[in-house]
Amino acid sequence: MGDWKFIAAEADEEYPGMERLLFSRARHLELKGGGQARYFHLLKRGELWASVSFQIRDKTAISPIYAPYSGFQLNHGLTLLELNNFIGEVEESLKKEAVSSIVVRSLPEGLPTYPTAMSNYLLVDRGYRISESQLHAILDISGPFTSNFDHNYRRKMERCSHLTFSWETAENSASIHEFILKCRDERGQGFSMGLEDFQNHMNSLPDDFLVASLRDNGKLAAVMTLIRVDSKISYDFAHAHSREYDSISPIIRLTREVGEELAKTGIRFHDLGSSSLEGAPNYSLFDFKQNLGSCFCRKDSFEKVL
Repeated sequence: MGDWKFIAAEADEEYPGMERLLFSRARHLELKGGGQARYFHLLKRGELWASVSFQIRDKTAISPIYAPYSGFQLNHGLTLLELNNFIGEVEESLKKEAVSSIVVRSLPEGLPTYPTAMSNYLLVDRGYRISESQLHAILDISGPFTSNFDHNYRRKMERCSHLTFSWETAENSASIHEFILKCRDERGQGFSMGLEDFQNHMNSLPDDFLVASLRDNGKLAAVMTLIRVDSKISYDFAHAHSREYDSISPIIRLTREVGEELAKTGIRFHDLGSSSLEGAPNYSLFDFKQNLGSCFCRKDSFEKVL
């Protein structure tokens, strides 16, 4: 391959060049567990140009198991042929480990920081089938994004002015988790993360697993848990507010506060996640995110039997 070097490894390593998603790195995969980790990289003159990480469970390689997306990450200068060759080498390496099928959960296509459309196109060409499609709501927070809020949302935001914004610390993890469970229970919803897992994330990823809150004289009114996916993207993992604040919708103001704070650190895109309930569109949630000024980006998952 000349200047190119393909790497397949059981242990993760950092390389100069292209930035990688938190969801594809060892410190996140090892925290979640779920399968043997395998890391594949394509280097050009020692710099990273393409990367993908998998966890292998029951002869299926999944990228990722416990995250909304990861998949193939690539430098904007990588050609279609070079990417195709990389995917082929990844498949051959997984076959040697007796992997019989592959699942890839790609990034949302509309994020300009990664040319995801290229990898999605090649996966279909290589015989992968689309097993799931979702729409992710993306807020561009690099500018004055609240000007895109619906007029009624801006009015509700002002009605929350008495609430105090802050970033929560791991010391409050138990009470925050209890609050999320209570709010979800009020709406007949569950929360996928148990207390121990929640605390592990706050303690192990203090700079990347963040919790913001609005308090009313010290009492929690609303919380948002989010993940710093890389230096430009954050992901709204979960948010909740107490029923007694329904009339003022404090999540609207919390979204503004979080977006403005993250933008100061270089984050450009805040991913509000999908708007599905048991695989079907949740239209009211779509409307809520659209009224925040979101644009919607398709996010596909792919499967292939080797």
